[in-house]
Amino acid sequence: MLTFKGKLGLFIMSNKRQNIKIVTKKKVVKRRVVKKKAVQPIFENIRTNDDLKDIMETFRKKLNIDDNVDIRIKFGRKARRVLGSVKLVEKTSLIKISKYMCDYRVPEYVLKEVILHEMIHIKTGHGSVLQKQYEHAHRGGVIRKEMALVGEEELYDTSDKWVKTNWFKHVRSYNMRERQIIKKMNND
Repeated sequence: MLTFKGKLGLFIMSNKRQNIKIVTKKKVVKRRVVKKKAVQPIFENIRTNDDLKDIMETFRKKLNIDDNVDIRIKFGRKARRVLGSVKLVEKTSLIKISKYMCDYRVPEYVLKEVILHEMIHIKTGHGSVLQKQYEHAHRGGVIRKEMALVGEEELYDTSDKWVKTNWFKHVRSYNMRERQIIKKMNND
């Protein structure tokens, strides 16, 4: 049985005669039987939250952030303009990464740079229980300076270049693939 989420709701498919239910928060909207092969999930090759945790732990050691500081990381909503965010929730720093970054077509160095960026915010006291080292989170090139101290200045530059040239193309293609699959399901 395959399940995946699309713009119309959650798709649930069985393997034999391909019963497809489009489930919304209120009720089952549509039910039909499709005799063709099963529709593949929208994205087969995606990164998971465990991948994020592995990257986070490597940067935690590089930045010398205490183990006492509780940090959680996960993919958040599909955000076009905000690649990552950090906020303090009940003494836990919660890092959310844009859902668009779960696709393997986004280079790993871009994902690493976004995670490192948010980890630097935690280290400098923004979005964490630690004392703030700077009054403003970005003013004066704080992030770039901290990355240089850790030896990741090249990561910042290459990631910035990829995001400026490819990010919005990636977002459009991601959304197009999702729409094509939903359209294909509606036509069958």
